[in-house]
Amino acid sequence: MSINVLEYENKEDSLDSFIQNYGNEVKQTTAIDCLSISFLKELPEALSIQKETLNKGKYIISKDCYLVHLNSSLNGFKSACNLFILNQYVGKLLYNPIQELDKHTVHLLVENSIFYSNDFIIYIDYLITYLNFKLNHIVKLDIANDYIKHNILDFYDKYKISKNITHKGKAVIIPPERNKKLLSLYIGSSKSDKQIRVYDKTKELEYNSKPYILDFWKANKLNYQNKVERIELILKTGELKNIDLFQLNNPNYLLSICKLHFKNFFEFNGKYKVNGKIINKDVTPIDINFSGFKTISINKKVYVPSKNYIFSAKIQLKKLYKNMLLEEYLQNNETDLKLVNPEYLDNSRLTIERYLTLYPDLINYYNRKIKTWKNEFIDENITNYNEIHKYIFKNNIIENNIIENNTKEIMKEDTPIQEEVIESVTPTKESNIITNVSHLISGFNSQSIEKIV
Repeated sequence: MSINVLEYENKEDSLDSFIQNYGNEVKQTTAIDCLSISFLKELPEALSIQKETLNKGKYIISKDCYLVHLNSSLNGFKSACNLFILNQYVGKLLYNPIQELDKHTVHLLVENSIFYSNDFIIYIDYLITYLNFKLNHIVKLDIANDYIKHNILDFYDKYKISKNITHKGKAVIIPPERNKKLLSLYIGSSKSDKQIRVYDKTKELEYNSKPYILDFWKANKLNYQNKVERIELILKTGELKNIDLFQLNNPNYLLSICKLHFKNFFEFNGKYKVNGKIINKDVTPIDINFSGFKTISINKKVYVPSKNYIFSAKIQLKKLYKNMLLEEYLQNNETDLKLVNPEYLDNSRLTIERYLTLYPDLINYYNRKIKTWKNEFIDENITNYNEIHKYIFKNNIIENNIIENNTKEIMKEDTPIQEEVIESVTPTKESNIITNVSHLISGFNSQSIEKIV
């Protein structure tokens, strides 16, 4: 899926209004250009992957996923392999860390071309949902903003000699080295967690061929016959703690990240004298507020649930499961068929599905514990039907409010903006999680709770 930044926000919010306000020429595209993600996953031994690669050409993980061993090691890891999902080369997996990391730490370096041609999120989702990769954090993210007719590098030449243009913020500006093949302007240190690089992308592609980028520009109607200048925002782990991985295929979300980090970093102020008065004016060569696009505010602070909070979620999950067993027990032991309503049991199962959608990290925990909880329920040997009936009636009322109450608990320390980001992400995540959860919940009829003696 290509990523386009044509969405202009006004009353009609249409492409026609974009053309009306900006002319027939698109002047900017936005895409990810680099993404590295840290996971926890116990992979097969490197020697096993190497042998299978030599013998069969690949090491099969599942029917839709396989690995190909690489002889070289990268970035502080002893072992590496190429990852393929649905016959698509997704990127490099680095494992067996040399550094003092968890021994199951795995880094995925996503293939560059995927960002310009496919929706890379489906591959990340596949690793998490179907192969049980546990997401750690984003290691590195580069966002590429490509412009025509902005003369950003020429602006720097004016800034150097002007006494009336000042750079806002404390980031160091590293001027282009004239003896280099490609002139690049850097703002910020390469050792820091944030840096901006500005360079002539058209010229770079002359000796570093990437035809898929030209296809991307063409598909998004960017006239690359003009000089295309790229402003690349480079972020590392320290600046990525509040970034929602599953929103990174949304160009407006990418621009929202840029808006946060460009302020007081890639921002310039000019002084002008008008009628004897000094006037300050923003002279940054691009609009760092990305006016006209659907950007949102992103705060750097992120709320992380405490261990006690997760513990409470586990206790509630156990109660939901036992309520479902109780409903099943009641139906199996009811002599009056008029009182049996299968919808009650279906609703109990649905409640668990919704709860696991809200807490996807508890899916594996739930799968491990259901047998133990079932045995506990049988050992409790509840025999008083009237008491049971009162119990289930009371808990049905509680169940109806469980998801709502816990959603409020999750959001209570988040900003409204983070709520908006979560809402936009939920449909994509939920569809995959529910499929997985439904598989776990299914099959209870074949293992129903018989009459308790």
